[in-house]
Amino acid sequence: MRKERIEHKIEIFSEIVKSISDMSVSQTTKVGCIAVKKDFTKIGAIGYNGRYPGCPINPETGGEEKSLKPGESGFTHAEINMVAKFKEIDPENYFVILTLSPCEACLQALLIKGFRDIYFLQAYRETQHLEDISNNVKDLIVGDISQMAEDIVREHKVKRRKL
Repeated sequence: MRKERIEHKIEIFSEIVKSISDMSVSQTTKVGCIAVKKDFTKIGAIGYNGRYPGCPINPETGGEEKSLKPGESGFTHAEINMVAKFKEIDPENYFVILTLSPCEACLQALLIKGFRDIYFLQAYRETQHLEDISNNVKDLIVGDISQMAEDIVREHKVKRRKL
């Protein structure tokens, strides 16, 4: 697959994950997550941050959040919602694309599920854990979406050499 074609597909799925984040009812930070087959032919699952279905409105916040303070919304993160819905048997053959970089707990949940290629559109808060965990997990790619096309092209070249 040519790099230009890959970049075009990445742009399309980046727009899709932004639209998914818009399904969140968060009043402060909307986050989207999508698992996409590495050949771009299938969406494995989606997720966005939020509470449980039928959650009552909190009169103190005017929304579903327990609090409007950063990190205290009580929302389940987008990654956890996506992992809960992901039913495929081969997570290692999927990219995860997020609107914001994953927190440490969500990165660990993605790794436990078997995902190894995780990209985000924008860094969010503390990101040192991304580098720390990447240095300790074999074959883990975690990074900004801008490097995704290069990673795909590089991986494709390595696979071709092994044939």
